[in-house]
Amino acid sequence: MQLAATDVTGWRSVGQGVWENDFPAESVQLATFTHAEMAADRFSRQLASALDGVANGADPHWTAVTTYYASFYAAQSLLLRCGSGAVRFTGVRGLPFQGVYAISAKASNVYAGRVAVRLSSVGGSSHRATWREIVDLLDDLVGIESNPRAILVLETLKKEISRPRWLSDARNEINYDLTSSPFRMPNWPSLLFKLDNESQVEDELARSEQVRTERRFEIVTMSLAILSAQLREEYRVRGGRIDSRQIREREAILPSHSWLVMHERA
Repeated sequence: MQLAATDVTGWRSVGQGVWENDFPAESVQLATFTHAEMAADRFSRQLASALDGVANGADPHWTAVTTYYASFYAAQSLLLRCGSGAVRFTGVRGLPFQGVYAISAKASNVYAGRVAVRLSSVGGSSHRATWREIVDLLDDLVGIESNPRAILVLETLKKEISRPRWLSDARNEINYDLTSSPFRMPNWPSLLFKLDNESQVEDELARSEQVRTERRFEIVTMSLAILSAQLREEYRVRGGRIDSRQIREREAILPSHSWLVMHERA
């Protein structure tokens, strides 16, 4: 989040690898919303590239990795809309910490109208940290959900993200294969054009876990896009301001897949 990266003063250590700072609530909301929209725009562009690759028979390695990045940016956008996320801080002069940190925010106990932003060191890869944050978010959703089908869908989505290995690890294996191995990934029947609405995506999740890594990327991409769009719509209905220019730009580069754009119009 840019707010934490640019303001290097006021950070206090509250534990090993844990830092806090207080910011005006309006500034935190603006920074969070702005970066959620930036992640959503990156998601749109990656997904548009993946759809184009699938439609035109592009190298399946390239299509798989592109779909992975679509899912990653969908995850980033969803987490930021929920007030969390994972960010790597490097090369910021005067900042008392470096590395990958999970972000959380809550109302300040000290100052009225301000928000306490907490950064907790998670080490390693920002991608893996993002997926861990998403699984934690899905755990929270399972905890408040009462519909058995919805619980099944959420639990299956958690497995798609983390088993048999984290999506970021699977992406790394494909990248390595693309540059260093004679193995050729075969084409696969893509889900991106097969599933056309939210119910079909849920049915696919409820049916079984995906065997192929490339399909894991696809089903996670579609599922997180739907969750993020639903949250965005709820925010809009409650009176939050939505930047319609960014929405129009995003829609202009995407096909009219109902599972994606059904909630995106402000």
